[in-house]
Amino acid sequence: DQSFAPAAVVALLLALGGAAGPVQPIAAELAVEVAYPCDENAVEATQQLAGNLFSAALVPLCQAAASYDLQLDARQVDLRGDTLVLITLVGLTAVYFTNFDAPLARTSLDEGARDIAA
Repeated sequence: DQSFAPAAVVALLLALGGAAGPVQPIAAELAVEVAYPCDENAVEATQQLAGNLFSAALVPLCQAAASYDLQLDARQVDLRGDTLVLITLVGLTAVYFTNFDAPLARTSLDEGARDIAA
């Protein structure tokens, strides 16, 4: 049984928040870029709603997967199913966004307007 000191937990959560916190605004900007000329507020609200619904759907999935326990004796690694679900999700997300290549409509329009003005 592992336990961490409360100060260590707070420090780790602050580090995680510092690393993951900027993801939402960056994702919102990308969504607005790709969905241009749609209304920015509608795009961001839709993205927030879809993210919240997906997060809510993950709760029962991770709860069901938590009963699965993977033990690798060679390295003394013990992984629960909910951790495996989240690791898989992070991996799939990384692969998807590494290969993401949509036209940035708003940037193209802005750059075109600058070329015409010059």
